[in-house]
Amino acid sequence: MKAKKTIMLNSCRLTICFFMGLFLFISCHKPQGNPLRPEAMELYSKSVRLMNLYSDSIANATDSASLFELQERFTSALTALNFKYPSETCLEISEGENDTLTNLTERIIFLKDSLLFRYAHPIEELDSLANDSIQNNSQDPSSN
Repeated sequence: MKAKKTIMLNSCRLTICFFMGLFLFISCHKPQGNPLRPEAMELYSKSVRLMNLYSDSIANATDSASLFELQERFTSALTALNFKYPSETCLEISEGENDTLTNLTERIIFLKDSLLFRYAHPIEELDSLANDSIQNNSQDPSSN
């Protein structure tokens, strides 16, 4: 069980590093009226749509196995999307668009982390009632 969690955490870290590196690289470049700008807009809109779709799916994951599968499918889908466009296309995404992609990535990471924590530390059902269920009819010591 620990090995599976370690593998999942390592893959999460790899995914995080990949996306943060990509977005940091993109954010350092300023677009300058390139003919790839329309394709960059299309790539941006499809990336946002894909990230929103998977963040909603991740939020509804029921266990760590389904979360891991969603993460793998998300990584594959995002990689496939990026390979559909020329290699320089992502460099034409504006700074504001890049910030949006970064915020969406952070949202997905936060969702994954919070779900993994909740799976590892489930909320236990209360084993007692808030009020005493037995009515104590204590006798007054002076009445004896």
